[in-house]
Amino acid sequence: MTTISTKTAGEDLDALVSKVARSKKTVKLRDGLGSFIYLVSREELDGLKATAELSAIPGMKESLMKSRATPVEECLPEEEFDWKKLSHAC
Repeated sequence: MTTISTKTAGEDLDALVSKVARSKKTVKLRDGLGSFIYLVSREELDGLKATAELSAIPGMKESLMKSRATPVEECLPEEEFDWKKLSHAC
């Protein structure tokens, strides 16, 4: 992660915003008093929000970790998965 001063960021804020949007890398902005803010891309923020929402579901982390350890040979092929059945369960 790159850390820059707010003064430097302000010199060409448009370019900085474009760079963050393209690179999807977070930039930490620091003012002269030691305060910080973070500049993140929309995609990164959306991902963080989704992670927080999934993490809030009881048992979700454990379920994901268990499924991650499952060999792909034991998984149901996508064409055999019943998406309609899943949507009714929600």
